[in-house]
Amino acid sequence: MRTLDLFKAAAAVGLCVLMAGCAAPVTRGVAVDSAARAQEERVQMTMAIKAEAELTKRLFSVGYGVLKGAADQCKDVVRQSAGMRVLSLDRFPEGRRALAASALGVDSFPRVFVVYKGGAAELAGIKVGDVLDPQSTAITPRADESREAALRRLPKGVAVPVRVNRGGQELTVQLTPDSICDYPLRLANESVVNAYADGKSIMVTRGMMRFATDDRELALVIGHELAHNTMGHIDKKTANAVVGMVFDILAASKGVNTNSAFGKAGAQAYSQAFESEADYVGMYYLARAGYDSTGAADFWRRMAAEHPGNIKGNYSASHPSTTERFLSLEKVSDEVKLKQTSGGALSPNMK
Repeated sequence: MRTLDLFKAAAAVGLCVLMAGCAAPVTRGVAVDSAARAQEERVQMTMAIKAEAELTKRLFSVGYGVLKGAADQCKDVVRQSAGMRVLSLDRFPEGRRALAASALGVDSFPRVFVVYKGGAAELAGIKVGDVLDPQSTAITPRADESREAALRRLPKGVAVPVRVNRGGQELTVQLTPDSICDYPLRLANESVVNAYADGKSIMVTRGMMRFATDDRELALVIGHELAHNTMGHIDKKTANAVVGMVFDILAASKGVNTNSAFGKAGAQAYSQAFESEADYVGMYYLARAGYDSTGAADFWRRMAAEHPGNIKGNYSASHPSTTERFLSLEKVSDEVKLKQTSGGALSPNMK
């Protein structure tokens, strides 16, 4: 017998001995048959799909306004969007199609499930439930292409005909795609209250979706993360870390092991300042999305109640204190409102 087989056999025997020696439940309990288990799995998976769809709908709907409002701040990282979410069964993995059909009412037709407020689809008169004619419009994707990719091929600001079927009636509308920041929104399957950006996209956790009780709070969070991307914070932190690593390498060449201390310190350099800048710029993105900035800073008072350890800041922390963030955003709100009333450009003040 091979050594590996002997090891597996010994491990199995050891496990049996361990289980025999462990304390066990003493009640008789109940048995669940396999058919009931399978049925309950389907029920719970259907509920999970519905819940995820609702969270995603809210995230995309609120985020759309932020991404659209800040489009001119995103420089060349923009794309064209129809301002709606279209679903059909072919967009789901085969193993989930039956559940998607049951949970969401998805079928084989490209059907409009969400129309974003103030977006191109709403302005064109497209409604939830409309079925797109897959052969009729310039926004029809090619094989193995997403609808978003199809829209990228369209010239900016040019109206395109879109044929839809609404309750058996054929209609043609003229849709002029929106320009939005090309930083896709992602729902992160985490319960922690958090959101983060990686320079290419924006992730918002389920925990944050629950914590941000109204759409303005969620827009504030998305605006903050968008600012991290537009201000190049991820690239800047990476560059700072590289500078620190140079000193780690120099020290190593002299026989000194720094345990990457300089690289870590470089990565943390200006961390609080970057967060403050994202708060500042993000408030402008909130206003550009059409939200009133008055009282938006109260988000950080609620966050302080949730995490009282962040009320007082310290030098080594990666983020400013909730006290600092609340007071700063109150001032930014005043700055934003002054520009709105005076007709000034709704853009952050640069050095």
